Amino acid sequence: MNFFKSIETGKIKIQEFGVWGSVGVFLVIFILLNIISIPGVIISVILEHSNKSIVPIVNLIAEIITYLLVAVIVINWVKVKEESLENEENIKEGRKFTKIKFKYLGIVILMVMGYGLIYDNSLEHLVSQVGLNPVVKQHFEELSKTPIIMFISVAVVAPIFEETFFRGIILNGLSKKVHPVLAVIISALFFAIMHGNVIQGVNTFLLGSLIGIIFIKTRSLYLCMFAHFINNTLRIITSGILQQTTTLGKFSIISIIPIVIGLVMLVLAYKLYKKNKNELCGISEDKMYEEIAG
Repeated sequence: MNFFKSIETGKIKIQEFGVWGSVGVFLVIFILLNIISIPGVIISVILEHSNKSIVPIVNLIAEIITYLLVAVIVINWVKVKEESLENEENIKEGRKFTKIKFKYLGIVILMVMGYGLIYDNSLEHLVSQVGLNPVVKQHFEELSKTPIIMFISVAVVAPIFEETFFRGIILNGLSKKVHPVLAVIISALFFAIMHGNVIQGVNTFLLGSLIGIIFIKTRSLYLCMFAHFINNTLRIITSGILQQTTTLGKFSIISIIPIVIGLVMLVLAYKLYKKNKNELCGISEDKMYEEIAG
């Protein structure tokens, strides 16, 4: 698990790659996730007929092992080799690490909650009419039968590893070679494609863009994981509530009020960011990203 901290502190440096290079990295991650998950799927199918009660736990363990193996393989593939960094001062100690403060977390919470209120009461009404992929729907129905396992899988495991893949590796390497805005869009697009359905795809593209901005501004993988954790936790808590209090496909006074509140939260988050910009940019890996954040 040390590679999470090593990416955060700069001890592990990700190679720079262009658009096509990022496509290759994404495809490798996607293929490896599907291949390495096969044994876990087979075990789950067998247990369905013998000991169905432990299937959720087995699935969670298999998921974590799959993510870990893919993370180790991909990070070792795309990291800058030590011999090419031997003349750099930070080869042994990494970059100076700025501890994450509670006020940074507060800014992230405001951003994610503000975005969620706006999306859930606007685009969500339109996207939800498409219908959820039956396979994905069945997966979430099965997960919902075991709330604790669902929370660990959706709100803890997914944020840690998905942020490692899409922000810690893809956006990290891509933003070193192409314009940060393009890098954020491409990494968010991959993030959306990985979820495999339109309903989640639209939301994850926008959320991925928001988290991508957090990464570009701070270079902090931990803040990205935290933002993802807050989003997924809120999704679990509020699942089905908003649909019951709003008019599907239409704007109403009930849906406009949360949008306004969401906008206020985003504005407040931006003001707090500007006020603490120097500290937040202090988390950044190098001067280039301080200039971008300015």
